[in-house]
Amino acid sequence: MAYGQWGGDGEEGALLSPHPISIPARRHRSGDTVFVVRIIVEPEVEDEEAVGLLSGPTEPKEKTTGNNRDGAGRERFGQAFNYVQLHKGTFAMFSATAIYSLQSVIAKTVERQVPSMEVVLVRSTLSGLITVGAIILQEHVFKNAGGSEEVPGEAPPMYTKYIGEKQLWHLLTLRGILGSLAFSFAYTSLPYLEVGDQTAIFFLYPVIISILAWPVLREAVDRWDVCAIFAGLLGMLLIVRPPFLFDFVGIHESTAQVVEQKSPRWVGVMLVFAGACCCAGAMLTIRVIGKRASAYVLAVWFHGTSAVTGLLAYLIGLQTFVWPDFWDSLGLLLVAATSFVGIFMLQTGYQLLPATVAAGYSYLQVAWGFALGVLILNEQFTLV
Repeated sequence: MAYGQWGGDGEEGALLSPHPISIPARRHRSGDTVFVVRIIVEPEVEDEEAVGLLSGPTEPKEKTTGNNRDGAGRERFGQAFNYVQLHKGTFAMFSATAIYSLQSVIAKTVERQVPSMEVVLVRSTLSGLITVGAIILQEHVFKNAGGSEEVPGEAPPMYTKYIGEKQLWHLLTLRGILGSLAFSFAYTSLPYLEVGDQTAIFFLYPVIISILAWPVLREAVDRWDVCAIFAGLLGMLLIVRPPFLFDFVGIHESTAQVVEQKSPRWVGVMLVFAGACCCAGAMLTIRVIGKRASAYVLAVWFHGTSAVTGLLAYLIGLQTFVWPDFWDSLGLLLVAATSFVGIFMLQTGYQLLPATVAAGYSYLQVAWGFALGVLILNEQFTLV
């Protein structure tokens, strides 16, 4: 920006500029008032030294090219974005473990009268309907807020908001099947195992995730990750105190009860271990999908396949349907609500965090379950 000002009475002149500019201007007198005309011109100047001569002395500036400025800005934005993503993923996993533990307490109470696969069927059906309703509500709020519509010729089909894009259907189907099988195996194993044994074996799935993270996802797993996972596993075993580990050293008094013993113990062990493997596979599949599908889309596929699994259990005669009473119906509604929120937060955590980090946070569910069991179900608290 260049500045020019006239000095003498009635003198004509031209504005100093790095480029030839001839703009006549004059100092005017009207009665007792003197008007000084000051002209400000913004020529297209590329020479910074010429501009400095016109605008006066300035502090020396370090020359920075556009590429350098853009690169530094992108780096700062990337660091801030990664920081937000990491903490958002941490909050999601922290919330998911607490919500799932609360769901387990409610489901355990309901299953005293209602068969386990009926709980799966009702929970998945209601949670799926809530998920679809949430997608519709989100779209309605977006439009009312003045969200810009995409160009009609380039807009994706409407169904992608609910079930994702076609190129992801095979991964979404795999994630849904693995997730529904994980829950089905876990619930089915309960009659054959004590609760401590079942929980301990099922929570091998974070270890399975960490083992498979490198060959499947090519995510680096250092020795500290391995130590953290196995330290969490050790802490979980000390809390749950499964009899098959602690009985032989003589420090365990089992408070868990076997619901019914219809088959050998190894059947329950194999069922819950299969559930842990399926759960690990489901979480790894979510990591492969990444942000190409929203958490809502993932939830639709999970709840849909789980509902089909629960329905098939009755169609082939595995269990008999029982009409729930008022309190059991209320419990089923709470199970469905916590399932919707829990799976949304869990999938968000696995989308934002590395698989090994998210797997480590999963152990919080054991601590939450232990605390809620003591506070709500009056389960026995022991230090050994």
